[in-house]
Amino acid sequence: MRALVMLLLLGLACPNISFSQASNRISIQTGLFHTFFDKSSPFLNLENRDKSKIPYQKNFFFNSYELQYQRKIGELNAISVEGSYYFNTYAKVYGQDFKEAYYARGYYTINASFIRCLKINDRFNYRYGGGVNYRLGHEDVVFNYPSLEKSQNPNVFMESRKVRDFGINARSGLEYSPLDWLSLYSELDFIGFVYVHDKKQIKLIKDDYGFNGYPVRFDLSWRFGVGFNF
Repeated sequence: MRALVMLLLLGLACPNISFSQASNRISIQTGLFHTFFDKSSPFLNLENRDKSKIPYQKNFFFNSYELQYQRKIGELNAISVEGSYYFNTYAKVYGQDFKEAYYARGYYTINASFIRCLKINDRFNYRYGGGVNYRLGHEDVVFNYPSLEKSQNPNVFMESRKVRDFGINARSGLEYSPLDWLSLYSELDFIGFVYVHDKKQIKLIKDDYGFNGYPVRFDLSWRFGVGFNF
């Protein structure tokens, strides 16, 4: 969030620069809402990650954010490349004694997309498109643990998988440009993974431990961002 505020202040300090013919955009965004269509989610990114950590790690929206570069192709089309980060530990998995459930997810995702932009009026556009994704990171799945009432330090039984997955995504949303050099937008982004890595661990989790729905291949997020046009 500090980077976002600094970029906003920099933009406000340079109001006389004209980007009316801008073909490039750099955007910062956050995934305000994520659901992976399993009992460990959804996740609303409005809580501090850990109040015991240093101030940098206390920021809102810390668990999901993205940096994107976009290049226009003509008046209606654009291509983009982006990198995103997502991490969360699902505390309610403990609280509700969920078994065969995700305990933690940590992902880095690289995306390349084609975007089409339809003009609504001088300031509003409707955007839609899709692309390809490569995701790396880890997933932790909890299978069994004693009740917290019986043990203050439960012996949790978990398995982890290295994520090296490929997928495709579709997205759509609205874009508002109050100034030529500044754009604000909100969009839904749906990712489906067609190839999942670490087949040996997947077989172990499914066949030996009975997690029949593993791995979940979908991620739906609601994103908000600010873009700087040049």
